[in-house]
Amino acid sequence: MQLIQKSSFFVVFNLLLIGCISAQQNLAKLVNPFVRTGGHVHTFPGAVVPFGMVQLGPDTRVDGSWDGCSGYHYSDSVIYGFSHTHLSGTGISDWGDMMLMPVMGSQIQFSPKEYSSKFSHQKENASAGYYRVHLDDENIDVELTTTTRVGFHRYTFHQKGEAQVILDLLHRDKLLDGSIHIVNQSGNRVIEGYRRSKAWVPNQQVYFRMEFSKPFKQHAIVSNDSMQTQGGFVFDVNKEEQLLVKVSISSVDVDGARKNMEAELQHWNFDKVNADAEALWNKELNTIQVKGGTPKQQTIFYTALYHCFIHPSIASDVDGRYLGRDFMIHQADGFNYYTVFSLWDTFRALHPLFNLLQRERNLDFIKTFLAQYQHSGRLPMWELSSNETNCMIGYHSVSVIADAYAKGIREFDVDLAIKACLDATKYNNWAIPIFHQKGFLEAEDEHESVSKTLEYAYNDWCLTQFIRDSKRSVPEYASLLQSSSKTFKDSLQLTVINLTPKHPMVLKKYDIQSGKEDSSVTKRNSVSIVISKSTNLTVSLFQKPYTTVSSSFYKKPNVWSATVKHQPNKQYAAGGSEALIDGIYGYQNWRKGNWQGYQSVDVEVIIDLKESKNIKLLKSSYLQDSRSWILFPKEVAFYVSSDGVQYTLVGKQYHSISPLLDSVMVQKFGIQPNDSVNAQYVKVVVTNFGQLPVGHQGFGGDAFIFVDEVEIE
Repeated sequence: MQLIQKSSFFVVFNLLLIGCISAQQNLAKLVNPFVRTGGHVHTFPGAVVPFGMVQLGPDTRVDGSWDGCSGYHYSDSVIYGFSHTHLSGTGISDWGDMMLMPVMGSQIQFSPKEYSSKFSHQKENASAGYYRVHLDDENIDVELTTTTRVGFHRYTFHQKGEAQVILDLLHRDKLLDGSIHIVNQSGNRVIEGYRRSKAWVPNQQVYFRMEFSKPFKQHAIVSNDSMQTQGGFVFDVNKEEQLLVKVSISSVDVDGARKNMEAELQHWNFDKVNADAEALWNKELNTIQVKGGTPKQQTIFYTALYHCFIHPSIASDVDGRYLGRDFMIHQADGFNYYTVFSLWDTFRALHPLFNLLQRERNLDFIKTFLAQYQHSGRLPMWELSSNETNCMIGYHSVSVIADAYAKGIREFDVDLAIKACLDATKYNNWAIPIFHQKGFLEAEDEHESVSKTLEYAYNDWCLTQFIRDSKRSVPEYASLLQSSSKTFKDSLQLTVINLTPKHPMVLKKYDIQSGKEDSSVTKRNSVSIVISKSTNLTVSLFQKPYTTVSSSFYKKPNVWSATVKHQPNKQYAAGGSEALIDGIYGYQNWRKGNWQGYQSVDVEVIIDLKESKNIKLLKSSYLQDSRSWILFPKEVAFYVSSDGVQYTLVGKQYHSISPLLDSVMVQKFGIQPNDSVNAQYVKVVVTNFGQLPVGHQGFGGDAFIFVDEVEIE
């Protein structure tokens, strides 16, 4: 294969040769938007232009489930409608705003079960900037295309009669507020309003203007709790008649949506808009021209490049106004403002690619970062629709800025960028202060401690390179380099299996219960310590910056043994079955690894006390984090036995805690026997909640049980 790169930069792809510039080709025809819409990749198959505000496409999932993150999954056979915003390739569901659905009949139906329709992939196709499907139940063809800020629908009715277009603001996400009103001077052709909703982000707002190519003859608008939630608009249609609908959106206000419509789509020529969308894609795809290979390989390549150019999405209107991170309206001065910054996913490869192929846009992305810093005091971590989701780890805005600067993209406020990056190293969350104090993180400090150590160190190193290259005098530069990046490299010798100190160190040993120091341990390079009781061990380096590490060692408080019927999920094994009786309790931050997690099965654990004991109390601990699919069990049953064969039920405990609560909770379930109980064996049977309930983002998925210490008195 031969690569032709339209750039002054040399780009090397595996087994590709750099060639000369050639004329623009029709590369959009090689894009297959259905690639990776099945499985667990969550790509979006609808109509979008490069980095567009509108992503207009089909919605086959309304439950907010993981495999419905893009609103569509290739395994589905029912379409609920066509909404104007979609995420592509994310791991959490959101957007899906202003959903429209054409149906036949005069009786307006607002139930998704009523207005949805079956479809088949044999009558569905898509290309860059275009989507088409036949609705089997309604005998209607739906075609979609888009400009940057306006979605364009074309419905072809294959039978004469009355038809309607449903607008459903209740679609999928929780509706916080909504408005649907008919513009009086429009002659029943224009609808305006807004939708404010909650899903992944707690407060997302979109304003819209919707125009029909012909007047509707009647309508119905549903109001609920002082807001409008759904609308139905009825038309007389002839066989093979086409109805067109234009929908512009804005995160600012209705006036912004009006201006976007006026600037981008004043006419009704659907085919022209489709051709223009394809031309925009060809312009971007031709930044790399590949020769050779099979047609399949070329489709894979250009579809992957196409997916790279869907997000981030422009968020400023044609007049430059946008909704900031402070939820105030701001004016972009000399740049376009964007949203959808999945930086943990994109800092490694996508933004470096943008530095080669999308240099002007990547500059706008950085200016957006700095605007968000000015609005909120923070650079984006995983920003969506003016909300910070705090998803994933690291502060990778720093590495994106540093990488762009190193590659010659420097037309931004460098002093402001350095200040913003320095502030990112001082965030008082996610163990960032502990990392900068010690130079690394331990498991006891924070969950995902190794990953965060690596990524914080990398981000700090990027910042030091940015400061150095900018030739700015920054007081924090030397301490930042010494206390984080350099400490990580010099103080510890990394191997595959352990971390070994390289410098002289001092050890101090303390009794956990008394807190007294054991003076027998002294300064040395290597030491063997026998621990016979619960102990806190402190290790200090005799070299600047004198890093000190403390760790607690617990002696098991009993001689019992535990066996489990089913093995826990490998990610949440917590050290095996003995962890259930080791006297160490799980943190509310379950990601530190102290909890055993079971999915799709009940939990049954048998504890051998090694001798018969009088049992006065039985209890065990459980955790609920609904957003992570971890729910309290339905019930917990306690049994006892003298021989380990025949068990007698002591009692069961139930609860009434909602599985939809967002807070993380730890709860002990226990039984106090009414009568004296003597037994050597205790069995605890924990009933899994089962499938996640209606109203949960993962509805239909299998819940986890997280169990920790079993206590027996």
